[in-house]
Amino acid sequence: MKLEINENENNNFYDELIFVQSNYKKLLIKKKKNVSRMTIVFLKYILISIVFGILTYIMYNETKDDFYYFALYIYGLLVIFAIVFIFITKRRINDSSNKFEKTIITLNDKDIEYKSLNSIYKIEWNNLAFILFNKYSICFIPKDGKGKIIAISIKYNDKISEYLKKHKKDNLIYEK
Repeated sequence: MKLEINENENNNFYDELIFVQSNYKKLLIKKKKNVSRMTIVFLKYILISIVFGILTYIMYNETKDDFYYFALYIYGLLVIFAIVFIFITKRRINDSSNKFEKTIITLNDKDIEYKSLNSIYKIEWNNLAFILFNKYSICFIPKDGKGKIIAISIKYNDKISEYLKKHKKDNLIYEK
């Protein structure tokens, strides 16, 4: 089966893909159903840091010992780092969504092949750990921990699911 992708994906697709890529090794060890978007994860970190900063301020406001100033300083740094990381991630998402290349994804008896203007790579079926169906993406996760993840939009859910069932590879599906 050949899928020709002639359109760019939305930012949520790339945001989710960055999360999958950055948690690749963890996903191999422990399959997760709650794959999120990377920016949402860091917004949660910012919120938690702010809440703990406020709690520290309230609890130690009267004593104002060294721990008080140290804790507020650490919480402030965590918030700043998380904000910087969100901006870096957003820039990476925008760069990815602006660099569209026509892509062909081929599923055959031996492997899954990703082909674009600048690159070609494959994941053999025997090296495939699982196929993760997320909210915005479908990710083919290789077992070896070194391979690249092949991702495609969830718009192709029906075609890929049909192919996998037809070729008895639906045991590799790991849905949200």
